[in-house]
This record gives sequence, structure tokens and C-alpha cells, in this order.
Amino acid sequence: MYILDTSKTPIPTDQLVDHDWWLLDDSHVLRMHYDMEGRFLGAEPLDSSASAHVESREALMSVAVPFEPWWAAHPEYHRAANL
Repeated sequence: MYILDTSKTPIPTDQLVDHDWWLLDDSHVLRMHYDMEGRFLGAEPLDSSASAHVESREALMSVAVPFEPWWAAHPEYHRAANL
């Protein structure tokens, strides 16, 4: 698991796909759909090539950090710290 803290890390927006999606086996893409309140409505398989989605994932992962070191560096988010 990785974290991309967008408050501290610039996002490579020029390489991102402009919708929410799941990438399966680097070859199948499901586009997610939500209502105006953010409730999940369903997913739609896309017929197009997954290459843009693979590139988007790689761009994000290049600036993300593994969860464990990020979590260790941010005790302010630990539940016990907020009691």
C-alpha cells in the first residue's frame, strides 16, 4: 500500500486520466460512476486500451511513498495521538 500526500507532493497532472477507475491485470479498465453526493452507482468496463491508465498509475506511484514509513513519520494521524 502506498500514500500520496497531495498536500506535500505535487501531482503529475499532465499524465493522469480524468476519471475514477480500477485497473485489472494492466489490461482491463473499469470506470467508476458516482452520484452528486459521491455515492457509488456502478462500474463500466472500457473497451479502449489500458495504456493511458497504466501510465497514470505509474506517474502516481513514482511520487507515492510506502504506507509504513509514511505512517511512522506522521504520528499526528494515529488515533491515540488524537485522544
